[in-house]
Order: sequence, then structure tokens, then C-alpha cells
Amino acid sequence: MKWTKWPIFGAVTPRTCLDRDSVQDLQELLDQGLDINQVDADGRTILHWAAVKGQEEVVSKLLNQRSLELQVQDKDGKTALHLAAATGGLTVLDGLKEKINLTASDNNGSLALHEAVEKGHSDCVKALLEADPDGETLDVKDSRGRTALK
Repeated sequence: MKWTKWPIFGAVTPRTCLDRDSVQDLQELLDQGLDINQVDADGRTILHWAAVKGQEEVVSKLLNQRSLELQVQDKDGKTALHLAAATGGLTVLDGLKEKINLTASDNNGSLALHEAVEKGHSDCVKALLEADPDGETLDVKDSRGRTALK
């Protein structure tokens, strides 16, 4: 199911939860039955948006929900890991890198590693490389034929 607008649960909405970076608001939404896997018009879940905003505590709370679908890709094919890598959110990326497929590619064939390299987030690049001891991500080429490090 897709949202055209964020659902409203009393005075707290997913948007206000994210705007306030509030784990308490998130808990209130969960208690009221928020489907954390619902996507908005961009195909993004609340996890995607928390990753974009670098909200470590909200991401951590979401990761502890058994019903969370981690591999959801937005309309551009990006996972929450792609978005954390693109925005330089190292703390959020650290929480996601062991749970989301490192070899998930977006609609342009880019991995989270490509995103981190392209945006110059060397700390995220290092963390992603450390999470990939077999080097599976190193030879993956995007739609322009580029690997992340070349």
C-alpha cells in the first residue's frame, strides 16, 4: 500500500516523528498500529526517511521491529543503506550495513558503496568495505560501467 499523504494517528504522524527525531513519537505510532513497511509516493518507508535524516535512535528502534522489511527499495531502487551512504550518515549506516544486502543495486546499478564514494564520504566507504570482507561489492559496475573505486 502506498501513502499519498502520511497517515495521521492523533496528533502524531510519521512526518512529525521524523521532524522531531523522536523515538517516543515512533513508539506512540507503533502502539497505534503504524505499518512501518508502508511506502510513500517516492516508494520510501519510514526507515528510508530516518536514514536520510541521520536519525540513529529512530533507525535503531525500527531495526528492533520484527515486522520491518529491510530490503525495500524506493522508486529509484535505493535501500535505506544507499541513502545513509549518500548522506554520510555513518552511525545510521553502521546500524544498517549488517542487515541490508550490500550488493543491492539501485536503478542505475549503483550500490551503497558507489553512493558513498561519489559523495566523498570516506568514513562510510571504509565502513562498507569493512562489512564486505570477501570484496563482493568491489567489482560491481553501475550502468555507466564504473566500479565504486575506479
